[in-house]
Amino acid sequence: SFSAVTTEPTTACFISVDILTKIFVRNPMEFIELTKKLCEKINFIESRITSMASKTIKQQLAEIILSLINKYAKEKNDKTISYPIADIAKMIGTSETYVYKLFTELEQEKIISLKYKKITINDEVRLRRIAQGNAL
Repeated sequence: SFSAVTTEPTTACFISVDILTKIFVRNPMEFIELTKKLCEKINFIESRITSMASKTIKQQLAEIILSLINKYAKEKNDKTISYPIADIAKMIGTSETYVYKLFTELEQEKIISLKYKKITINDEVRLRRIAQGNAL
């Protein structure tokens, strides 16, 4: 009994337990592969949560910006995305005001640019250092 919320248009397909069981009985290797992929995802999520929990808000913000650019940039070398600050603040668990303050600091350091809700990475190396806790 779980629920899910999508952040973008999504198509979903429900597969009953009975049908899934029949598929796995006929194809045990499919079951093993699915189990491996699920375990990899769980390990990734666990390490991400552990990493985020031990970081400062600024480090978390840097990591989230890098992650969002990686996920939503239109092209591989594109370093600009449009993403609501309110949503970023919710991901980190802090106020929008504090996120704006951090964005201002990062802009003053010329690491990012923020214009009309568009975030652009100007200095990815320095942003990665901040995300890793190695900022100079």
